[in-house]
Amino acid sequence: MASTRDIITAVLFGDSYTTISTRLKCSRRDISAAHKLIDAHQITLHSLSQITDEELEEWKNPLRGLPQESKYLAPDFATTLHRLKTNPHHTLLLDWRYYLVEAGSAAKQPYSYSHYCQRFHAYVDAHDLYRTLHHQPGRTMQVDWAGDTIKITDRITGQARKVHFFTAVLPYSSMMYVHPSFTMDIKAWLNCHIAALRYFGGAPFVLVPDNDTAAIYRPKKNDPARAVSAEYEALAKFYNTAVMPTDVRAPKQKAGVGPDPRMVDTLMPA
Repeated sequence: MASTRDIITAVLFGDSYTTISTRLKCSRRDISAAHKLIDAHQITLHSLSQITDEELEEWKNPLRGLPQESKYLAPDFATTLHRLKTNPHHTLLLDWRYYLVEAGSAAKQPYSYSHYCQRFHAYVDAHDLYRTLHHQPGRTMQVDWAGDTIKITDRITGQARKVHFFTAVLPYSSMMYVHPSFTMDIKAWLNCHIAALRYFGGAPFVLVPDNDTAAIYRPKKNDPARAVSAEYEALAKFYNTAVMPTDVRAPKQKAGVGPDPRMVDTLMPA
């Protein structure tokens, strides 16, 4: 059975789901979990070499093997979330230092910083809350079809056609590229990607698409895992990048793009 480290390494090298599952004999669910670990902990090939196997397993199973509650002061994560939301300079590390003081005053043992972070992430997931996404320059490009469309009319023939808008965003800088298209098929999807990459002048480490039906599909019925089409996978391989689709319902990984009813009015002249 492939280790978590092996799967993460393959993902960071940009290998496709199919390549990884075939070579390492692991499931797509394991690969998806590796993608989530990379995104949650901002793992790179350099930082991976400094992370122990025990830490990877703790991140993968955040509540396994944690110390018993009775000896330790339970963190007040509701207050932590309030601080993070209201103070842009507040960090989880700073909050943990406040927690150390509180534990000393209560004559209880504090959790280590790694355990504190694990419990915070588990609290956020259990309460269906949102964590702040910290982006790195050049790491991801978020892509989607905008919700709004417009109609254009040929002055000669009088034929009206609907125009869709492909959007690509570099979340670190919020730099955006918008491309019009008459169709939303796989050919248009790929051509829009190529145009966006040319505009940005390079390719990111990871492409983060919404679940576009032309490029992303469900291999098994009722299975939440998603697979990348052969055409989209070939494009990612050509540009030496990886594809990490968002969650199916209420995706949290791509706040930079999405339906914005003001976008078309802003970009298109009257």
